[in-house]
Amino acid sequence: MKSNITRRLIVSDLDEIFFPIRQVYVNAINMRFGLSLDSSSYNCYGVMAWLASHHPEVFAEIERRGGKLEHFKWLSVNTNLLQDTPPIPGTAEYAGELKDRKISLGIATHRASPKDPHYYYQDGPKITREWLVRFGIPFDFIEFTGEKAAAIAKIEGEAGCSAEVYVEDHPANIIETLEAGYRVAFPDKTYNQADLISEDADPISYGNGRFTQEKWTNTLRSPRVHRIKHLRDISDLVA
Repeated sequence: MKSNITRRLIVSDLDEIFFPIRQVYVNAINMRFGLSLDSSSYNCYGVMAWLASHHPEVFAEIERRGGKLEHFKWLSVNTNLLQDTPPIPGTAEYAGELKDRKISLGIATHRASPKDPHYYYQDGPKITREWLVRFGIPFDFIEFTGEKAAAIAKIEGEAGCSAEVYVEDHPANIIETLEAGYRVAFPDKTYNQADLISEDADPISYGNGRFTQEKWTNTLRSPRVHRIKHLRDISDLVA
């Protein structure tokens, strides 16, 4: 007998939605160099941009050792931060509530690329899946790519339904997915306020010319873009 249940779906980024990656970056730097850097001044998106402006000697040392990607590989090989760091408070519980409501969760994350599972982190997809399971975040689909709109479309095809909302923190990806026709919710972060923070030291992490302040301003005016304080706030969008 064919089921008459209509499947429902939301899709979400992982880092800074469920996983506190920026704090992990700071923790890894402290572990690697024997420091005790305070993350309270870390308001921009990219860790290298923050280091360049607030801790230039650490920035220079990471660059000397191979740069940002080398440091990310070091983090994944020499620490258990990607495995042991708990989720952002309340997010795992809310994901469980979505499952109880029969709403499927898809994850679209740039923890790896489709061609290189080790692009950022050694065994990035494996570490990520194991972390989601370990901390009880029920997910039905996952795509590893920086092309978020394409990832959502692929997940929709696998789910057999349209995503009701996409959750994303990065301005460039918010713009991209809105332009692709998706409704977007984004958590309130220091780096996605109305006036964007310049990241001249690491422009690629902030979009590398993919958008302008004007385009971001226009994006925030869209009725299909919603700023939220907590993941649970998307309940109003998936009632």
